[in-house]
Amino acid sequence: MSTPSLDAARPQGAVRTPRKRHAAVAMTLTAALAGGTLVVSAGSAAADDALTTTTDETVADETTSAGTTTTDSTDTSVSDATATPTPEPVVEDTASPEPTTTTDGTTTTPTEEPAAGDTGTATEEPVVVSTTPDVSVSKSRSTGRKGQGHTRPRYTVRATADGEAFAGRVRLYVQGTKVAVKSLDGDGTIHFRPGFSHYDVGRNGIRVVVAPAASTGLEQVTKHRRVWIKPKATTNMYVSKSRHTATKGKWHTRPKYTVKLRKWGEPVQGRVRLFISGDKVAVKKTNKYGVVRFRPGLGKYDLGKNRIRVVGVPARAEGLKKSTKYRKVHVKPKLTRGQKVVRVAHNYIGHRYSWGGTSPATGFDCSGFTSYVYKKAIGKTLPRSSSAQASLGTRVSRSNARQGDLVYSPGHIGIYAGNGRIIESARPGVGVVKRQIWQSSPRFIRI
Repeated sequence: MSTPSLDAARPQGAVRTPRKRHAAVAMTLTAALAGGTLVVSAGSAAADDALTTTTDETVADETTSAGTTTTDSTDTSVSDATATPTPEPVVEDTASPEPTTTTDGTTTTPTEEPAAGDTGTATEEPVVVSTTPDVSVSKSRSTGRKGQGHTRPRYTVRATADGEAFAGRVRLYVQGTKVAVKSLDGDGTIHFRPGFSHYDVGRNGIRVVVAPAASTGLEQVTKHRRVWIKPKATTNMYVSKSRHTATKGKWHTRPKYTVKLRKWGEPVQGRVRLFISGDKVAVKKTNKYGVVRFRPGLGKYDLGKNRIRVVGVPARAEGLKKSTKYRKVHVKPKLTRGQKVVRVAHNYIGHRYSWGGTSPATGFDCSGFTSYVYKKAIGKTLPRSSSAQASLGTRVSRSNARQGDLVYSPGHIGIYAGNGRIIESARPGVGVVKRQIWQSSPRFIRI
């Protein structure tokens, strides 16, 4: 559809007014801008002149062709105006909004509303600084034995904060009792090795408290451990004695005691005490082999049964418990001459009778038996016949008779054994026997 021009709508001979001229120029500029054919440089005087010239030429052309139809020019302008314009790239305005002045004279800067889901200005995450130091407690062993110093547990405490040492103190408690306090050194390491006097036998609770200095701003840390303490080991003591019996007056019958102190097969140094019937009679120090020998005199013993107590006391450096052993020794009284004769005579009971015999090999007759026993028991030589033997020594009454006295009756002789008994070589088929005195009125002779 064609659009009538301005001149066609105006009557012939009419004078064009400035208002109408401005309207025509505005319409022309509108068509040119729509078609993209006009380039205007803002602030240029030449551009203003060119715009005025173009407008004047357009108006002159319209005046010259008055009364004619300007369908082509109008259609082209309209066609260009209705054509689809080329879209220009959209550039986001990143400039900060300009401040505005309010009526009261204050200046405000508008702020953009945050988009949906946007929390506004981003904030940095706070940095969390740990105030608890890193503390580790290690122990050299979990068990120890009283008295053995090399088994004492040693505790190593390491305390750092972010890998760096810090100032402070470390306290060590054993069974709730504070036993040591130390300051942290340069590398944050401390060693403890308390003595066994601080421990109890059995389970012990260990508490380690690391207290940083107030200037560090660190917290106190407590660690717990457990240690088992065993009692002292008992010394292995071996006690041997040379004999179980002794006889008063015979020094060669004194028992001899040999004591050995051992632990795990190794000799133990220390002292050994010897007690007889509760009385301490000797104390000796062990030799390098852990051996001690005792041989007390018979005067230290009582007649009869004696209780022997041997106490081994290891040196303190050994770290062992003392050991006690018990033995028994029977001590006989000192024998008289007659008792010795009777004891020897007992040894030949049961030997055969032989006329003229004077030894166990050949047998004994009555006088041969008595002479042999006296010679062997006390070293006394008797005559060979019974009557000759009866003529020696001193005659005593039956009530005063003692062991070892000769018992004589005509043609026969024997040895008095005490309690009305006699040891004799009786006759063939009987031999040497011990029996009640069978003579009615014997003679007792003390040699």
